[in-house]
Amino acid sequence: MTINETAARLATAKFRAEEATDALNVAQEKANALASKVANARARQQAITTARLEGEGTEAEAAEFAALSGDIEVLTGMHEEASTALQPLGRAALAANNDVLALNQALDRATAEATYQAIADRTAEIEALLCKAIASQFEAGQAIGRGSLISNSWRMTSGLDRIVRVNALPESV
Repeated sequence: MTINETAARLATAKFRAEEATDALNVAQEKANALASKVANARARQQAITTARLEGEGTEAEAAEFAALSGDIEVLTGMHEEASTALQPLGRAALAANNDVLALNQALDRATAEATYQAIADRTAEIEALLCKAIASQFEAGQAIGRGSLISNSWRMTSGLDRIVRVNALPESV
């Protein structure tokens, strides 16, 4: 896959991850709002119970207590449904974000490979140029009687010698 193809896929994956995360956040806010309503209804019921136990309860509060019981049951069911709906949304958001991570890594790898190949191509150009320069130097050396060995006209630098003979970079690089 090319860098451009990977980048295009990454952009699409980021969009999908954002959508999945947004859907998860909306669902989480809904579940949180329902949990808050359940907590508020239970707190109101507790306040009514406390007032009744202290002898300060009213008939209106007794009716409210009964209504709150039904509300709590309905709201609790709604909260459970909302919480259950979070699980697949969470998995989808996680999968979408994992896709983004994988494509980021693939893009980094493709970019590194392209950089390596560009450097390798340039090194090959420089090496070909060096070979031409050595050939020219050798021919010029032959013209002035330096002999038939390349080493009579051209000597490798210590850095290049280290690369060729020892398979190690020069210490000064």
